[in-house]
Amino acid sequence: MSAPVLNWRWLRPSHIDGIALFFVILIRPGLSQRQRETLLQHERVHIRQQRKGWWVGFAWRYLMSRRWQLIYEAEAYAVDYRAGRNVEDILNQLQGHAGRRYSREECRACLMGFV
Repeated sequence: MSAPVLNWRWLRPSHIDGIALFFVILIRPGLSQRQRETLLQHERVHIRQQRKGWWVGFAWRYLMSRRWQLIYEAEAYAVDYRAGRNVEDILNQLQGHAGRRYSREECRACLMGFV
């Protein structure tokens, strides 16, 4: 079962290029084909997570627990790692998602748990 993908130029904040929300993927227009494909793979992981944990359960854990947010994002960024993206760039983004509340080593350990 695939999720619908919509181009949505009003994504806020402006640093967000895509989001999986209610089993729909919203993507900022203007991304390169490679960026778009990588982002879609990342967001599809979140769709799978939402389906597995029911949307409300996923949203609750993601929003209320920094640890769960790190786990969910690490699983999604593992797709980028397997696609050959630089691990240091991934760790920068992963740390940013967690509001820099986790050390680089914690982010690396979590990411490597999914690759």
